[in-house]
Formats: sequence, C-alpha cells, structure tokens
Amino acid sequence: MESAKKNLQLIDSGLEISDETAPNATQETVAKSGVSDHEKLEISKIIPNDAGDPQPRLGDAVSKTTLINKLNYVNFKDGTLLFNFQHRKYDKTITRRAKPQPCMGDTLDCLWANTDNFHHMLHSYEFKYFLLVDGSKLLRVDPELERLDDEGIRLVLPEKCYEVSSRATARHSCKGIRVQLIQNSSVFSGRLLDFNANALRAEISTAAPQTFDWISSSSPVNIILSNEQETLYTGECKIIRQTGGQQTRT
Repeated sequence: MESAKKNLQLIDSGLEISDETAPNATQETVAKSGVSDHEKLEISKIIPNDAGDPQPRLGDAVSKTTLINKLNYVNFKDGTLLFNFQHRKYDKTITRRAKPQPCMGDTLDCLWANTDNFHHMLHSYEFKYFLLVDGSKLLRVDPELERLDDEGIRLVLPEKCYEVSSRATARHSCKGIRVQLIQNSSVFSGRLLDFNANALRAEISTAAPQTFDWISSSSPVNIILSNEQETLYTGECKIIRQTGGQQTRT
C-alpha cells in the first residue's frame, strides 16, 4: 500500500494505523528489510472496487496555489498521488499510483509508479480524479485531462480542489495478509482487515506476557505486511484509533 499509503480515521472499530510519518522513516526501514519499492507498491496495484465509486463528502476548498505547493512537496519527498479510474461500462473503479513531476503553473505531469497491464486498462477505464494525501487529510482534485498514455498523464489543474472525508474513500477488504506491529522492540502479530488510500485497519493479538499497555498510541510503530510468498509493505505508521479487549483488538 499506495503503496499502500497512510493516514487517518476510518471505521468506528478496529486498530487503525496511518503512515503519515512514513516519508522519512521508510528509507531506513527498507534498508534494514531489503524490501524494494516495487514490493511496497504491490499492495496498491489495480485494486477493483466492486462497490463502485462512493459519492465524496467535500469539505473546505483549497486554492490552486496551495495545491501546487503540496504537489511539489510530494515530488520533493518522492511520493505518489492516487488516480481513480471508472470502468466505461461497469460500476467498477480502480486506483493507480503516479509520481508528480515539478509543477510551476497550471499543468501537472505525472509518471505511473507501475505500468503493469496499464495499456490494457486504458481501453476499458476513463480517468475521473486524483487524491493527494495531506497529513491526516485527503484532497480530491478534479482536473482537466490533457494527455493519458502508458507512461504518464498530463492534467490542467482546477482553480480549487476540496478536502474529502476519509469515510467517503473506498475501503478494500483483505484476506491472507499478515501484520507485524513493532514498537520498542516488542512485536505483535495479527492480520490486515482492510485499507484505503489513507490508512489500514488491522486485528492484532497479544501473546503472553504481552499486553496492549506495551503499545503507546502517541509514538510511531513499524508495520510489516506479508503473505505466504513475500513481504508486501514495510514502513513507519501512526496509530489513530484502537478499540477492543486485552487479548485481541479488532
């Protein structure tokens, strides 16, 4: 995750984890784990949303000047934006990550982070909007499409974009993804329940003599996501909510 990416409040129950602290910490973590950028992006590659694209709840407006500053910050951090595509015939959306290039005016150029199966996708899906993760917020941008191919996309930025509630972004259920949560040398294990553009939700269990008192929600944690074959993602995250008992929190 996307990525996976990384940041906020989502569902009323569960241990929800945001990776808004990740840009600086991920490089150190990857160096230790040997996980490549490609592997980290696996969790956010072309994920179908069978429920369709939910209607967003738009919040405060953000000016073009502010948006450009945020886009250039993402570029400086070598981060990605989330591009949503709608199927031309069916009620299905997918999300692709792209890296914004330096932006000095009305036009924004982005390069796809992963081009697998992209040429085929272009015939079936049309671009709708992109999302920018801004700390604990999401910005939805509805630009004018100027160019789209299997290498990247060129857009004309609107005069305004809008903050959008994280609850309006699609959540993707997960099966068979293991989670390791690490803080102060303590390792907790569990499974990934779901995730969206900003955060993931995991079910974590304790094993004696562990207790959840060992986890401080005010300090960052390291997260490792894996399946039977490989590590999918590793990075530093922030806990934004946790509920449940003393043995399992879901």
